[in-house]
Amino acid sequence: MAAKIKVIYIAGTGKSGSTLLGKLLGQVEGYLDVGELINVTIQHERNERCGCGELVGACQFWSQVLMKIGGSKKLDQVHWKRLKTRYLPLLAIPGAGRFLRRYFSQLYEVHKAIIDIGQGRVIVDSSKSAFYGAVLNLCPDIDVYTVHLVRDVRACEGSMYRLKSEGADKFAARSTGWNSLRWMIVNRMTEWAARRVGSQYLRIRYEDLVSDPQRTLSEITRLVENEPTPLKWIDGNSAMLDKTHSIAGSGVRFKLGRLELRVDERWKENLPLRNRAVVEGLTRRFRQRYGYN
Repeated sequence: MAAKIKVIYIAGTGKSGSTLLGKLLGQVEGYLDVGELINVTIQHERNERCGCGELVGACQFWSQVLMKIGGSKKLDQVHWKRLKTRYLPLLAIPGAGRFLRRYFSQLYEVHKAIIDIGQGRVIVDSSKSAFYGAVLNLCPDIDVYTVHLVRDVRACEGSMYRLKSEGADKFAARSTGWNSLRWMIVNRMTEWAARRVGSQYLRIRYEDLVSDPQRTLSEITRLVENEPTPLKWIDGNSAMLDKTHSIAGSGVRFKLGRLELRVDERWKENLPLRNRAVVEGLTRRFRQRYGYN
């Protein structure tokens, strides 16, 4: 009987540092950081850059992965695009598990191809969608380790506000109030989905990751492998980064060489007081759940 495929699934909200966490885990020997796999069809449609620096269509790794499943035309675009969190209520329907396994059967094919081509033992997926993570857990041949990454909602809003100010269309229509509510909803849905499907679950904070990467990453690898994993490429708050084949996510996926890890607190200066008041007023009680005053 073939061993199950191990997947570290990074769940949570946008601008939480998921790309950074995936990149760091991708430096562990045998760990394959593939970025936001949920966007694999979109990345091939747009032919955007892989974390290795090549366009996705020219990347040897992704070309071989897709060749193994029969080519990019074999990607079921409709099904992949339905792996978004908004479909999460389906999990509450009795008997939905069997239907979802059949409907998203291509998930296993792609994960098997990634393991075979990358010759790794663990896939690191930073797609974040609670529904996608739950569907992965329903695949009998995949072992999912849900790492719920939480970041201070004020820092998340600060990042989105900065990007919106710089003209990022993705955040243009999102108000501070909606971002605050979404932060609470998505984090609660992530917890609920992991419990619903019985996923192996670990919650970590972005602030702890960058303050003590050695300890935080060791927690994650111990969850997956039941023993400490050497992290010789980390020295204090400094990490040496090699390329990974991550798709989508922030620009840190292209970073090579030494990276100094530090908490990003630019929001304290850049987020307008009015926006900060809205965030703090709406999330005051909820954010204390994760240790944020």
